[in-house]
Amino acid sequence: MEDTKLTRDGSNSASASVLTIVLITVAIALAIAAAVFWKQAGAREASVSETHAQLTQSKTEVDHLQAQLTEANTKAVALEKQGQETQKASGLVQSQLDESTQAKAALEKQLAEAKAANGVVQAQFDTSITAAAAMQTQSDATKVAQDQQQKKLDESVATATKLQAQLTESQAANADLQAKLAQGQADLVALQKLPRKK
Repeated sequence: MEDTKLTRDGSNSASASVLTIVLITVAIALAIAAAVFWKQAGAREASVSETHAQLTQSKTEVDHLQAQLTEANTKAVALEKQGQETQKASGLVQSQLDESTQAKAALEKQLAEAKAANGVVQAQFDTSITAAAAMQTQSDATKVAQDQQQKKLDESVATATKLQAQLTESQAANADLQAKLAQGQADLVALQKLPRKK
């Protein structure tokens, strides 16, 4: 019976070690994913900033639950070792081990829920980034159109200014010709008033 218990304890210890490795791998993967994400992400609009804050809070909760899960696993391993070394206190240790296992299961459930929520926030953040990029593209296109319209307006103003100058010159020339015509008519009238020779 003692050999059976030792076998079970050894199996539990091995399972705990494998679980620890898996958790460490998951934590590293989460850290790498978070680093890549933070490197690529950029806030443009207020909604992006808000979603970013939610994502940061969600990741913090995941890290906190991960730390609690690691701590619970460490306690479980310590309790298993204590159960192997202390035969007299095996009943109490087993009870504590069960409680620790239950707590670990609860934390794993919370961690899964937090990861699911993190996925939702990630999707919202990606949607906000996409929307911000679309708005930026639209803004750039609008600016190009405005620049083209401004160029056409400047060309129209330049043409109008040139035509106004030509009109002014034409009016001045017309006024000069009008004055010369008036002078010619006055001279003609004066000549007509001169006495004619018989």
